[in-house]
Amino acid sequence: MSTASVLTLPLNSTNVFGVWLQKGLNSLRTSAASAPAQAARPSSANRQEAEKLRTLARDMMRIDAGSAADMFAAADRHEFGYNA
Repeated sequence: MSTASVLTLPLNSTNVFGVWLQKGLNSLRTSAASAPAQAARPSSANRQEAEKLRTLARDMMRIDAGSAADMFAAADRHEFGYNA
């Protein structure tokens, strides 16, 4: 069993201003973080090159699975970028 205790400070002008400022900054941070970044669609050349690398990685799976996994990851980075 646990007990949570909260100590509240009496409200004065400094505390009220601090709370108001903190809420404003939190709402600004939340609105900036919720705006999705516009990702560029992968070009057809990148998609084709990535598919060639995936085909090579499928063939490599029998020989070296670790290297093949690295190739799959590299193909994804090439097609979608690092932010995907």
